[in-house]
Formats: sequence, C-alpha cells, structure tokens
Amino acid sequence: MDNSLDVYFKNIFAGKLFKSKSKNTLTFIYDPAYLKSENPEQISASLPLSTEEHENYIVEPFFAGLLPEENAKAVIAKLLKTDVRNTFNLLEHLGGDCAGAIATYKSGTSPNNNETNEYKTLDDKEACDVLCGLKQRPLHFGEDDFRISGAGAQDKLIACIIDDKLALPLNGTPSTHILKPNIYGYTDSVYNELFCMQLAKKCGLTVPNTFIKTFCDIPFYVVERYDRKQEGDTWQRIHQEDFCQLLHVLPEHKYESDGGPSLQACFELLNSLKVEGPSKIAFLDLVIFNFLIGNGDAHGKNFSILYKDKIPELAPCYDLMCTAIMAPHYKKSKMAMKLGSSDYGMSYVMRKNFTNLASISAYREDYILKRVYSLAETITAKAETLAHELNQNKQTESEVFGKIIDIIKKHAERILTKDINKIL
Repeated sequence: MDNSLDVYFKNIFAGKLFKSKSKNTLTFIYDPAYLKSENPEQISASLPLSTEEHENYIVEPFFAGLLPEENAKAVIAKLLKTDVRNTFNLLEHLGGDCAGAIATYKSGTSPNNNETNEYKTLDDKEACDVLCGLKQRPLHFGEDDFRISGAGAQDKLIACIIDDKLALPLNGTPSTHILKPNIYGYTDSVYNELFCMQLAKKCGLTVPNTFIKTFCDIPFYVVERYDRKQEGDTWQRIHQEDFCQLLHVLPEHKYESDGGPSLQACFELLNSLKVEGPSKIAFLDLVIFNFLIGNGDAHGKNFSILYKDKIPELAPCYDLMCTAIMAPHYKKSKMAMKLGSSDYGMSYVMRKNFTNLASISAYREDYILKRVYSLAETITAKAETLAHELNQNKQTESEVFGKIIDIIKKHAERILTKDINKIL
C-alpha cells in the first residue's frame, strides 16, 4: 500500500483508507484500537466492523459518494491537476467535513476536537462573491483551512449561517447549512426547490427547515443540515449514507438507466436494514410525492438512511424539485427510476403504476392506493395555499409556483381517474 488517509467517524479515528498505486484501487481497514474501544460503530452498513481489509468494490462507491459530482467534480479535479476518478486525491483535499459523520485527513493530521468552533464570517459582498463564483470554484475550493465536500451535481456552498451572516467553518468545524444559487439557465430554481420542499412538509413528509437568503439582491436557497445537531456551544455530526453508497453504486451510475438503484432495490434495501414501519411508509409517500410534483431527479443519491442512536431510519427529504417544467417539452420529462412500468416517461404514469408497486414493496394494492389518494387529493390545495403564502413576501414570491401547480394538477388528476380518455 502506497498512500493512506486517516478516516474519522464522529471525530474519532476509525481506520485508514489506502490507495494502491499499482492497481489504482481503494481499501479500508478499521483501526485495531477503534475495534477494541467501547461500543465502536461501523462507518457504513456495507463496511461491517472487522479486522479484515474491505475491498475496492465496496470501498470505492462509499467514499466516492462523499464527493461532488459532474461539473463540480471535474472543475476541482482540473484545479488539482488530478484525474476526476481519483477519489483518494479528491478526499485528501475536500474530506474535512462530509455528509454524515465521516471526515478524512492526511495521516498524522488531527481534526478539530469540536470543543471550540472556528469560523470565517463574511460580509454580504464577500458572501455574494463566494456564492456567485461557485461555477468556477466549486464548494469554494482552495480557501485556507476550509475542506468541505458535498455530494450532488448542483452548485452549492456548504457552510453556516450565524447571526444572519454567512460563515465558513474552518479546520473541521461542522457545517450546518447548504446554500444553492439558481441553476444556470433557470432563473427560478431556488424558488422551485423552496416550494417543493415546503410543500412536502405541508403534506406531512419530514423536511428540514428551508428558506431564501439574499446577498446583494441575489436570492439563494438555504436548507439546514439534518445530519448535524447542536450540543451546548458546539455542533455534532449525525451519520448518514445514501442508497447508492449502501448498494455499492458509483455516483456516475446513480440513475436506474445507467445501472443505478431501482425502486425494487430501494424497497429491498429498507428491508435488509430492518428499518421500522414508519420509514418504509415515508419512502412510499416520497415516491408518490416525487411523481406528483414532477421530480425526475429522484435517483439513488437523493434518498438516504440516517442513523440516530445507531438506529437506521429514512432521512428527511432533500433535493425536491419540479424538473418537469425544466424539460423542453412535458412529453420528454423522465423519471430517475421506473414506476411500475418499462418506461421512464412521466406522461405514461397512471394509477396502475402505483398498484404495481405491491409486488416489490410488501404493501397491498389497496393500502398503496390509499396513500396515493390521500396525497393526490390534498396536494393541490396545499400547493395553492403555499403559493399564496410565499407570494405575500417579496423575498419568496415567484411565478414558478403556478407552473409547478399545473404539473401537480395534471399528475393528481391522472392517478385519481380510471378513464385515461378523460385526461388526454
């Protein structure tokens, strides 16, 4: 083994990530002292506590899943003059604060002990410059003592909001918020995500706090991290891992059409993890909700398991957005996972697609229809109420709400009627 990184779990040294130069593969080994400590925890359900070496086919998807994706990853790799597939090198420069409770450091380097927090507070102009520069400098990569990684393809800054100011957590201090600018080419994406997330909460789904924060008259979407908790004056990490990590799927294969998780694989995963009934129902509701809002980006990396007190449960919703209004034409809108059919197209989904879930979800058809009807019958009213509320505030008003409601009505009507001819 030629290179290694120290892997910390909840700020405790848990083991080493090794990279073989000759084979360009990753392996992970738990630290013997960690294994002998009181109540050691596995860093992943797919990496059980063991003195044995864990192999690349499991290790690579888990650690690659901590990194940004697509353009953000490519830009950072170019700045580092490294291969975009070099998970080890990217984590060496980004892994000081990752999703869940994982952090990676060069061997011999100790993280912040979390007894004190270190921040760099930005004024509004500095904050705006950082946020508007994310396309060229993803995750604000390169800032001194600021090593933070965030999964996903969308531009984002993972930081903190303190006393209404943007603050960069330094030297391993846990981040607490995720901020996103508008997606390039879509001027209302921040309002789109705000609306869909807050609508999910109104419909009874579990959702973290979300809001719009403006810097220099530019709106940014902000969501509080659900994998962080405050204890006294410090913040602690709660562990999580997404479905791709759990199923050993590399981020670039996150869509089912690219070899990523299917709904059947997701339901089977929940069963294998022995999550309790409420989490399984929450996942079923989220599948229904994603169709109703026209979210075609509900892939395996946008579902996660959160470990509170070591008990696995479905994580709160995140990255909910109506992608159907972003397609050049509605008929071209596709889902990330097939919904009880052989086609990914949203326009082909009917009531029978949901009843077909009975064979893979372990729920009866009548129970699934009960959940479908409950959401479909109430979501439109909830959406119109929310749109009215948000449009009363200049900071959150947007014309995009009406477009999303049109999609919701179209989808709700389709799965509430038996006669397809009524809606063609």
